[in-house]
Amino acid sequence: MLRQGKLPHCASACPMGVIYFGDKNEDIVTNGSETFRFSELIKDKSGYRLMEDLGTKPSVYYLPPVNRSFPFENKDEVVE
Repeated sequence: MLRQGKLPHCASACPMGVIYFGDKNEDIVTNGSETFRFSELIKDKSGYRLMEDLGTKPSVYYLPPVNRSFPFENKDEVVE
């Protein structure tokens, strides 16, 4: 898909446009309609990687939901 200048099917087929694809080294990601700097997106939206502390260097980053419809329990507090 990339050789043809297209996004992977997972990103282009996402009806909500929440899957971004890009290159961390080039510092750019897109969902097909919006383009962002990867570093700014991760910093501004509090991006994280699962089980990063295991030292496996995961390449998938997650962004927390903007509007939660259920309470989120943290170790120290409950955010609603």
